Amino acid sequence: MKVYWSPFYHPKVYAEHNILVREPDPLAMEFPPRRANMATVAPEDDPFFRQSIHNTFVVRSIVNVSLNLQVGPQGGALTPVEQKFSKQAEMFRLLPSTRRNCAWLQVAHQMIFFCDQPLEVQATPAFLHRTEAQTRISFLPRVFDCGRWIKSIEAVFEVPNTVTSLQLRVQEPLYYLRFNTPEPIQLVRFQVVPELFETIIGCSNYPRFRPHSTLERAYTQLQDSEILSRVGSLIRSHTVAGATQ
Repeated sequence: MKVYWSPFYHPKVYAEHNILVREPDPLAMEFPPRRANMATVAPEDDPFFRQSIHNTFVVRSIVNVSLNLQVGPQGGALTPVEQKFSKQAEMFRLLPSTRRNCAWLQVAHQMIFFCDQPLEVQATPAFLHRTEAQTRISFLPRVFDCGRWIKSIEAVFEVPNTVTSLQLRVQEPLYYLRFNTPEPIQLVRFQVVPELFETIIGCSNYPRFRPHSTLERAYTQLQDSEILSRVGSLIRSHTVAGATQ
């Protein structure tokens, strides 16, 4: 099953972000099956485990950065540990949380996924990795149907006020994406052109104007507007050269 994907930044303003973002890689590649003639069954050969990582992809950090964090009632403040991290630190923001003694850490790492047919995608913590993005802060999960809705997925983490520093490295896992289908997933890169960017922004912001609406209502609203068919046509006509059509 084809899933179209792209980094999601304004095509004229954040060209360097689009260059830095890499295609998510299959989690199963990190757990290759053992030899069939081994005396005992290895944990990674357990069919229940294999099924749990099926169609699961790893989204990784695009920058090296070390931050000082000060969580407060209004979100708090963050500063780079060293001047050399000042540019990278601009990709992070602390936002207020409804949970006591916590804040949200928003990372400017956005991606778009789109499918021509209904397909549920889950963004989950990278629970099989032990970097600081997993051990010191907590990823905010979300789930939606990328065949019935078009929106960006961004990395947002909960930070307790006991955490005062954070270090991330290029290629360290930020979170996982799991596509809930038994069919193998083929990722196809596309380019976000200005018309597509504006349409996706409008769809992403829709829930803010219908804060008490359900996902099903949002899906129906989008389907009735025929926006998805137009988005699909734009995406398919702007796949990156060399990608499978």
